[in-house]
Amino acid sequence: MASTRQEIIDELKQLLEQDVVAIKDQVDHLKTRFYSIEEASEETAAEAEASAENNPLEEEFKALLAQYKAKRAEVAAAQAKEEADNLARKQAILDEMRTMVEGANADGVMANLQKMRDLVFSGRYDEAQKLGDENFLSPVGEEMSYQTAGSLKIRFAGREGEVTDYRRELDIDRAVVRTSYKVGGVEYVEEAFASFTDQLIIIRITASRPKAISCELFYETPMKDTKVSTPGGNILRLEGNGDEKGGIPGAIHYVNDTKATAKGGKLSVAGESLRVEGATELLLHISMATNFVNYKDVSGDPLARNAAYMKNASKKYDKALAAHVAAYKAQFDRVKLDLGHSYSEDRTINYRLLAFNWTEDAPLVATYFQYGRYLLISCSQPGTQPANLQGIWNQRIKAPWCGNYTTNINTEMNYWPAELTGLPELHEPLVRMIRELSVSGAATARGMYGCRGWVLHHNSDLWRCTGALDRAYCGIWPTGGAWLCQHLWDRYLYNGDAAYLAEAYPLMKGAAEFFVDFLVEDPHTGYLVVVPSDSPENRPAGRSSNIFPAITMDNQLVTDLFTNTARAAAILGQDKAFADTL
Repeated sequence: MASTRQEIIDELKQLLEQDVVAIKDQVDHLKTRFYSIEEASEETAAEAEASAENNPLEEEFKALLAQYKAKRAEVAAAQAKEEADNLARKQAILDEMRTMVEGANADGVMANLQKMRDLVFSGRYDEAQKLGDENFLSPVGEEMSYQTAGSLKIRFAGREGEVTDYRRELDIDRAVVRTSYKVGGVEYVEEAFASFTDQLIIIRITASRPKAISCELFYETPMKDTKVSTPGGNILRLEGNGDEKGGIPGAIHYVNDTKATAKGGKLSVAGESLRVEGATELLLHISMATNFVNYKDVSGDPLARNAAYMKNASKKYDKALAAHVAAYKAQFDRVKLDLGHSYSEDRTINYRLLAFNWTEDAPLVATYFQYGRYLLISCSQPGTQPANLQGIWNQRIKAPWCGNYTTNINTEMNYWPAELTGLPELHEPLVRMIRELSVSGAATARGMYGCRGWVLHHNSDLWRCTGALDRAYCGIWPTGGAWLCQHLWDRYLYNGDAAYLAEAYPLMKGAAEFFVDFLVEDPHTGYLVVVPSDSPENRPAGRSSNIFPAITMDNQLVTDLFTNTARAAAILGQDKAFADTL
């Protein structure tokens, strides 16, 4: 008995040379083994522990356990301090970013605003644009990019031979992806959906032959300084931080957890991967969380959030699928569009897209209409971030155009279907963002132009930047707030809710106040015009500048803003004098 306990002590000594955070389960197992060794007695482990206080091996083992607990406490304290320091550092970064973003390039703009207007009104447009590049752009330079966390890879084993009967489909009536194929006489079916109700991506892989699924699960990511771990032996975890940009460190900390359940097979850890051997069915539950709370707060706990989501992984697959489909169809099924039938309907979508120009395929137009609704439902739910440029489906460190909110067309376009196609609650993330932009935009209006109200230029991001970004030819366009306010007004026209209008009206009024102060008289026409501004990413033929006075788009948007704000004031019985000014 003594030698066996001595062996356990030796094992514990070896374990204590490793990372104490990772060995908890092994230490608990050694403790159970140690106190369960009692050859000539039926004592319980607890009784054996209590009856051997003077045993030297007992004392040595207890001392090692105390050493283990002390090391764990030391590591926990160090981690807590590191987390607190990281949070303070990230909050300081946010505060610095906010000062830079909200203040924009205040000194450069205020000192050169009249000079810019003089150049524009005298027709020296190239000089005006050069002055804008030098003095009007935010010191942030560009907005922070929407980034990928990485990819979960599945490397299958034992699938030699030709793949036949391959079919991949997206069922937009149910928001479910299904892939099926045959290899070596076995049919494999992979079904996946992003659960509306459980906040999990759920994947089920089945085989027509028992124990035919063997694979390796691992992550690939272009992000730097990531960490992969396997807590519990059945979860593959990827942790990392958002990338820096323009000297601004990333403030986002993210955690991705993939939980694997192998039915009829074996699951094991293999380095930084999970290995599945001889399963008949493989279930994957994928959760993702960050420390982001709002654009002023990054104190969230992604591990706790993922743990809460993973509690839903206990549901049976069929029940989880049914709940997801029901929640999705409650929105998707509100609108049907029937444009008749076509002989092409039984063809693949690849063929129908290629053949569309020379065939009559009206049903494809209906499918495209519903596909747009599917995308908006999938990426803009109450409580989420708004639908972003290029969508949430991004595999890059820097998404095209940073994957953010281009407010000189794309953000507005994303939400044109919301009210019109029976999806009004999907407007909520955009309305919330407009409210947040009005806060940061008020600092920009005041610091950059000396105006009341709030202003938004052509681009924003998760941190609600509102200054002039990128380059003068596109960035010096202060009319983004006016365009977004059309969504506030249109939403009221659809819902007729006076309580909602009372909440939206201060945002519209703030945007209008900015232009009341910012508009300047054109000396050639006598009209009040928006200067400086540019025709978004467009210029007249033969010109090399985009900055001009009285741009048609600005005239239309500001006229709409003033008209709609005055109407809202009249409906609410408020601000008659201000409405008369408009």
